[in-house]
Amino acid sequence: MLKERPRRGKINLKTKITLVVLGVFLFFVLLEIALRLGGLIVLSIQEYRNRQTIKQKGVYRIMCIGGSTTADGGNNAYPGQLERILNGKNVGIKFSVINKGVESATSTFLLKRLPENLDKYKPDMLMVMIGENDKYGAVLNNQA
Repeated sequence: MLKERPRRGKINLKTKITLVVLGVFLFFVLLEIALRLGGLIVLSIQEYRNRQTIKQKGVYRIMCIGGSTTADGGNNAYPGQLERILNGKNVGIKFSVINKGVESATSTFLLKRLPENLDKYKPDMLMVMIGENDKYGAVLNNQA
């Protein structure tokens, strides 16, 4: 003889809505954490490459600062492309390009960090591509 399983109570509409809202909230919290971790990893890799540049002797150092147009793309960002193009010319000089691009950076944000970056990397040349994010204002980016 089969025993009947006890029936579970139905979930009321208020509980369902609460669970859906909680699930959506949790999704966005986890997404935010994942994106921040991803950004931290990308910045760590970029900073590791920049530190390797400091160790190289006898190279002409170019430091690039700017917003996402400088930072994005890893080796395919314009600083990485610039290094490959210059070293591909075989002019007898080894070039090393330091990428100090920061996502959503304003001119004010980058200029505040410029003395520290110049002291740390001691570049022979500085390339700057800034201004695009300034139209959105420093307050938006919390960089005032």
